[in-house]
Amino acid sequence: MKQIKSQVLWDPSTFYRFGIMEYLLYHVNQSQTRAEKTYDKLSQHEDIRSEFYQYIMDEAFPKNGMEIEGFTAEYLANNYPLSPLGAYNYLIYLREMPDKALADLKAGLPTKDSVPSEINTDQKEEQLPMDEKTPVQLEDTEQSQQTISESPATQKELLEKLDAMQQSLAALQQTFDDKIAEDAHKSELFDNMHRELTRYQNGALDKIVDTMALDIIQLVDATKGHVRVYEKKEPTEDNYKRLLRIVKGIAEDLQDVLYRQNIESYRVEGHEVDVRRQKIIQTVPTDDQSKDNLVAVRVADGYEKDGKVLRPERIKIFKYSPAAPEATK
Repeated sequence: MKQIKSQVLWDPSTFYRFGIMEYLLYHVNQSQTRAEKTYDKLSQHEDIRSEFYQYIMDEAFPKNGMEIEGFTAEYLANNYPLSPLGAYNYLIYLREMPDKALADLKAGLPTKDSVPSEINTDQKEEQLPMDEKTPVQLEDTEQSQQTISESPATQKELLEKLDAMQQSLAALQQTFDDKIAEDAHKSELFDNMHRELTRYQNGALDKIVDTMALDIIQLVDATKGHVRVYEKKEPTEDNYKRLLRIVKGIAEDLQDVLYRQNIESYRVEGHEVDVRRQKIIQTVPTDDQSKDNLVAVRVADGYEKDGKVLRPERIKIFKYSPAAPEATK
């Protein structure tokens, strides 16, 4: 008797969401609301979402990335002022509105080599590191020193201003150190998350394999026991029938092992051939034209998991030939 199907141990979409959301929050510095909207947009295109997740895990574009209208995310990121996230968003743009997206690439979107220095985008502002902003503030400090030296201030006022300036520089240095420490912490969190996800995936797969292995081991033990018993019996017709029932039971037990992993056998109803769920392995000649291309013999059941065909049903079909004798099954 077949048992209740086991629960699915893990869902790939859970890992996609967890990994991508962490990247958007801690590496792109998006807000929670903005990150949710970005992920929802990516989720509308599962193949693009999957490749973007692979980019995050590997920290590099895949060697054979998907092409949309002749463009890959790697090409867009390397030749246009687009971040990796922007490149994958542009793939969605190319898929949803190809004519407009191609026209923008051709006439409006500049390449990295031709981007004017005065262009100020939100992306560049987010990516500007602390050490590039620091010289501006240091330049203000030098101007302050020049102003102090040129003013007729007393020695006390000069010392007070220099002290205030030193305090400002110390505060700036502390801010810079805090930023470096925060980025290092975020990077460590992301690395830990990646390791935990990998460990969880491997553990889930090991549990599935171990469960199937224990079922098969139990079946092997039972089969060997039957062999030992019937080796001592006389080869009578009654013993043959009993042994035949045991062999049929072994096949049913193996089907139960598959069933516990959500794998079920099936047969396509009717005599019409369904090429998506059936595989023709041989033709049987017939002189009855009405049977042409209909199922003649069902050789082996098909198997599917969660609606996806793992192995199609094996069949033989009739093939009309005016001089062919009527085939028998």
